[in-house]
Amino acid sequence: MPFKEKFFWSANPCLRILIPFAAGIVFSNYRQFSDRSMLLCLLISLCILVFLQSVRLFISFPNRWLFGIFLQAAFFFAGMAILQNRQGLQHARQISTVANQSNAVLVSLKESPVQNNNSHRSIARIELARVNGQWTKTGGNLLVYFKETSFDAGLVIGTQILINKKIYPISNPGNPGEFDFKKYYAFQGIDYRVSLEKGSYCLTGINNAGFFFKWLDRCKKNILATCRKWIQPKSAYGIAEALLIGYREDLDKDLVNAYSNTGVVHIIAISGMHLGMIYGLILLLLKPFGQSKKLRLIKPFLILPIIWWFSLLADAVPSILRSALMFTCILAGESIQRKQLIYNSLAVTAFCLLLINPFYLWDIGFQLSFAAVVSILVFRKPVYALIHYENKIANMAWETIAISFSAQLLTLPFLLYHFHQFPVLFLFTNFIAVPLSGIILYAVIILLIFSPIPAFAYSIGQVAGGLIHVLNSIIRQTNLLPFSVISNIQIGFLQAFFLMLSIIFLSSWLISKKVKQLLRALLALLFILIINAFSLVKKNKQDKIIIYNIPHKTAIDRFHGSSYSFWGDSGLAEPNQPSVSPLTLARTLYSAGSPDKQKQQPSFLLISGQSNTCLVMNETWYLPQQHMPRFPLHMLVITANCKTPLKTISEVFDSKIYVFDNSNSLWKIQHLKKEADSLHLRHHTISEQGALEMDLY
Repeated sequence: MPFKEKFFWSANPCLRILIPFAAGIVFSNYRQFSDRSMLLCLLISLCILVFLQSVRLFISFPNRWLFGIFLQAAFFFAGMAILQNRQGLQHARQISTVANQSNAVLVSLKESPVQNNNSHRSIARIELARVNGQWTKTGGNLLVYFKETSFDAGLVIGTQILINKKIYPISNPGNPGEFDFKKYYAFQGIDYRVSLEKGSYCLTGINNAGFFFKWLDRCKKNILATCRKWIQPKSAYGIAEALLIGYREDLDKDLVNAYSNTGVVHIIAISGMHLGMIYGLILLLLKPFGQSKKLRLIKPFLILPIIWWFSLLADAVPSILRSALMFTCILAGESIQRKQLIYNSLAVTAFCLLLINPFYLWDIGFQLSFAAVVSILVFRKPVYALIHYENKIANMAWETIAISFSAQLLTLPFLLYHFHQFPVLFLFTNFIAVPLSGIILYAVIILLIFSPIPAFAYSIGQVAGGLIHVLNSIIRQTNLLPFSVISNIQIGFLQAFFLMLSIIFLSSWLISKKVKQLLRALLALLFILIINAFSLVKKNKQDKIIIYNIPHKTAIDRFHGSSYSFWGDSGLAEPNQPSVSPLTLARTLYSAGSPDKQKQQPSFLLISGQSNTCLVMNETWYLPQQHMPRFPLHMLVITANCKTPLKTISEVFDSKIYVFDNSNSLWKIQHLKKEADSLHLRHHTISEQGALEMDLY
């Protein structure tokens, strides 16, 4: 095991500086310092480093740790500076300063629009904004949706368009446990969105894209067109597109869910595995030319353009960038006959990516990519050494299983933390899917090469489509097994951290047989049990209500201990909700696994707790005509276009907040908001402000 080497840290200096650098980025994200204080700390650290280096001849060896401490401090403050500088540049360029006053913007598309359900989606760079009749230079990125009826075929990468419509900030539905789209797009510098219908925009006739990006866009479109022409049906060419360049718009959602549940979603999420297969194919093609000195010198110039071309076609996502940078380091080292230390190269790759975009640290693809590579490097050999087969085929099969199992070890905490499920049959599905997907990938590459010859292209397309059909069938059938996945797993950050430590220490004990590693693993597991105990106590005490943000629906859950009660549209009350539905995610987050046995009467919508009370009103409610004291409420929810005027309701009920849910029509919500403002009533609109939680105790 590499960590047993005495001089591991000294042999991997880049790893020693990556850790404080990443720590500085994380610290800066959660605790902001003033630019002056941060730069002062960085300057002091650098000055001390220069001083220590200048008098190094007079410092005895035992005191050299001082240099290491201040070097790590310098990189810690450098990480803080990188993140705050990135945030400062985004804010300085943002249209947020004039967005509220702007009624038109001039933008250029950064990518050709892709079809998404009944619309086309693209990302645009904002150039100018019109404020009070004057055009102001600004910046930032805009998420643009073109409705199907308004889409213009002339919209391609670089197209400049004038949008005569107000843009709005990207907002989250706000449902507990749901993916944070606002943060996801903010990390990419995208904070605003707009939906365009016919007549709300016009083309200026200018294209700002450079030749290289136009050529890259044409390559991508040709690849997609080739896959769609020769590989059928859509479920087959969708997988081919995802395998080759990471294009996922043609993938069926149920199929993606099946791949996720069976532990092979990495096959359709472009990653280093795909680039590694392409790299291996190129090396195989170059093998007949031998290992001459000339080939060694020109090999990087033959391989790297292809590697980076595929990376850019795959939109340069963090997982593919990691792989491309790694191969660049390997090829550069081979060309000068210098041995590469794989952990050092991995640290250099991570450091470069974080310099490009420090927000990659929160990207799930970035986390899983590096965790999988480190896990394979650390555990593959020890796991493979556990069993030895004389038969070559059996030995190759065991090696494949060993790699899949090794990759899963350090990625497990990330999977449980982000996706709340564990694919039980991942060894079986990976054993079949990984080699089969490699064959499919090579078949699609051959199809691209021979696509100008219809007879060859048809035959290869049939073979690729047949193989994809077999792969999809295996994944679908495996997903139907009742024990294929353990769902609704809820662990927090601390639990994931200690789980990671326990896996590392336990694996180290199994390999080295050192008792102290076992004790460390047991200590980490003890911390997990303690955290779970506190979570269990908190769960048993919980009593809260959630009004979900689901379009055109009423959806209300009350969590009481480990059970829940639901009020709302009957279609949402089905017990077998998808694992990604807002209701399932919230119930998983709050560990409410079982519905309350007591059936709630539809007409009785008064939800009372120890301290607070909530009333839900719909169109069937009629208030009493006689005068009576105002009934105190903490929250009153108006649903289904309730006909009773808000003024009349407020005369009967004394509510701290009035909530208008998504089952109300748009005109009704606007009317209720105006009425609430005129009556000086505090109100919350679910469709605009997101889901609402309230504790009842």
